[in-house]
Amino acid sequence: MERRLSAASRRSAPSAIQQLSHLAQRVGAVNLAEGFPDFPAPPHVKAAASAAIAADLNQYSPHNPTGKVFSKEELLIISRACEKMDCFAITDEVYEYITYDENKHISLASLPGMQERTIITSSLSKTYSVTDSAPAPFQEAALTALTSTPDFYSSLKKDYVVRRDFILKLLDDFGLRISFKPQGSVFVFAELPRSWQLSDIIRMFAFCKGDETLMTAALRMRKLADGTGRKSGLLAVADKKIRLPLPLHDVVLLE
Repeated sequence: MERRLSAASRRSAPSAIQQLSHLAQRVGAVNLAEGFPDFPAPPHVKAAASAAIAADLNQYSPHNPTGKVFSKEELLIISRACEKMDCFAITDEVYEYITYDENKHISLASLPGMQERTIITSSLSKTYSVTDSAPAPFQEAALTALTSTPDFYSSLKKDYVVRRDFILKLLDDFGLRISFKPQGSVFVFAELPRSWQLSDIIRMFAFCKGDETLMTAALRMRKLADGTGRKSGLLAVADKKIRLPLPLHDVVLLE
């Protein structure tokens, strides 16, 4: 196959996404690497995006990465703003079934006057643990998932509460500050001590060996290949703050 490529193509080095895909194949990891272009969008695309911002309001509840669940009073403020500005609201309700304690998800579209102004986006990926489920066979399975009984959603919440509380205690034991206990979603957002460096984070989680990145270390341990951007699916770090996902397998949490 390589002989059929042009000379220029044969000289091209594998991309980061290709390297992750090959590494995932070698170690038998689940490969969710997708890859997105790392170059600026054309000016006319940026202009269209700017115009769209003025015409709609984006709202996430439960929120990623903080896990904030908006109350009815807060949603009413948003709905009144939409009416005042005569704009649409685009809501991301992917975590509607993943709320904790006494918190309940309220759809913005359920408020007076908002059904005509709300565009709801969602996904099967979080509720039914089927990320990267675009292939046709998975879509057939998704239809079955949509017929799940209420017991499934109750069990889902209980499972995530256990994971949330486990990670909260773990981070607290390591001295990380949790300014907001997640009310929903599948993430925990914590603040690192100001004196910590990235190397401290790596040692704390004991993921990496030598000059490995968090992503390649996760692959080596046959956890997950997540190539969607520059952040690891296991651990996203920015500005002394850390986001940890809750869907990790129990074995990974214990490690």
